[in-house]
Amino acid sequence: MTDDDLDDLLRRSLAREAEWIEPADGLRAIRARTVRNRGRSRWRVPALALAGAVAVVAALVAAPSLLPRLEPSPAGRPASPAASSTRIPGAGVNDLPTVWPYGSRAAGFRNAPADQAAGTYGDLTRPDQVAVRFVGSYLGSRGLVATPLGPWEAGLRMQVNRDGRTISTLYLVRVRVGDDAPYVVVDAEAPLGLTMQPVRSAAAGGVLTVRGTVLPGSLPPRVQVRTAGADPVLSSAVGTVTGTDWEAGLSRPDGTGAAVTAWVSTPDGAVRAFVSRPLG
Repeated sequence: MTDDDLDDLLRRSLAREAEWIEPADGLRAIRARTVRNRGRSRWRVPALALAGAVAVVAALVAAPSLLPRLEPSPAGRPASPAASSTRIPGAGVNDLPTVWPYGSRAAGFRNAPADQAAGTYGDLTRPDQVAVRFVGSYLGSRGLVATPLGPWEAGLRMQVNRDGRTISTLYLVRVRVGDDAPYVVVDAEAPLGLTMQPVRSAAAGGVLTVRGTVLPGSLPPRVQVRTAGADPVLSSAVGTVTGTDWEAGLSRPDGTGAAVTAWVSTPDGAVRAFVSRPLG
């Protein structure tokens, strides 16, 4: 890099700062000072400018590792299921209830290798494919696209769109330590249009009450209970809406590892929001 290149770099940096701070008279003043200072040392000021540029670049590189922790939870998003204190032997991670394709992280650790080899759930090491297959198991895969939103808590988040509309944000974790480890879905929340409260446990065969909120003008939510990773519907209902609150009663299935999932559509049939939570 020549002296003239360094001078040009400094002038462009000062011009950009001036545009942000004072776009009229301030810009002309800064440019005038830049021209007058050309007779000074050709290295002292450019060196300071380069040091500042390096600091900015370093900050931008470090930022992605910090932002997920600083980013606030989406409005109305209930807390995700907390990891238990139970360590999964051999996995290097703690257990966690999940909604797909297994009812827990531990079950994923035990069963994912064989299912991965058989292609039962597709490529579980690809979070975009995991997100699309999970939502598609309820809504059909037509028009579904998943894109990453970055690290989140113990895993990462994926945004799922359908026909250009964001319908859900999924929280995924790996079943063990390792960049080649399979992913499982912990839960799904809608960025807008639908919430579902944490689902309370009920006695097997008893009535399971599910509640949440919905945007005015939406159709009543459709609600289903399924065993994680299985297609058969164990229980289903259409929610009753009162104002912006909705409620649905379903039968609580026997056993564990089930998921409660709800979604709402517009009157023309387009899915607006999709949520899913483990059934405790």
